[in-house]
Amino acid sequence: MGIKANSADSVYNGANDNASGVTAVLQIGKHLQDQHHNENIFLAFYTAEEAGLLGAKHFAQSLQKEQLSPDLVFNFDMIGTPLSNYPDNIFLSGYNYSTMATALNNAMGEPYVIEFPDADKYQVFKRSDNYSFYIEFSIPAHTFFTFDFTNYEYYHSVEDETDKVDAEHIHRVIQKLSKAINNLLETDQDIELIEKIDE
Repeated sequence: MGIKANSADSVYNGANDNASGVTAVLQIGKHLQDQHHNENIFLAFYTAEEAGLLGAKHFAQSLQKEQLSPDLVFNFDMIGTPLSNYPDNIFLSGYNYSTMATALNNAMGEPYVIEFPDADKYQVFKRSDNYSFYIEFSIPAHTFFTFDFTNYEYYHSVEDETDKVDAEHIHRVIQKLSKAINNLLETDQDIELIEKIDE
């Protein structure tokens, strides 16, 4: 988010939005590296999501120019606190747009990844960095998150600091998703688009 002018605490440190997601990318990436998968796996970090997904859009378009097409995109955003009504689960944006949730839950042996009930209201699929890859490549590209717009009062606030997030919860999410994504890659399950939404 950057800097808040005329404020005693002017820096948006973004502990939940989105240092929690950055942590997930790094830790899950390390776990996958240790498993020595044959697939090419990119770890990418973007800026300017709130300004219009600018970083992700630029990267997706750069891949397209280089004729490099990813098969899947996993995006992680705001996993710093448990969900209010589903503390043992995680939301997946665009739940019904591909078979990713079903494949991941099968890989884990439990219904861990669920649909955000207010997806249409908040348009979370189109508001996160996954959307740039969905548009550019027409592939399953989704965001995992545990923010439901009621369970974290410091959203887009300079008070989004490390003491406000639940480190144990972040650790549990990373452990579960590391296992799920690893099992998914090992079993080589096909994940397909179910429907293509309008841009």
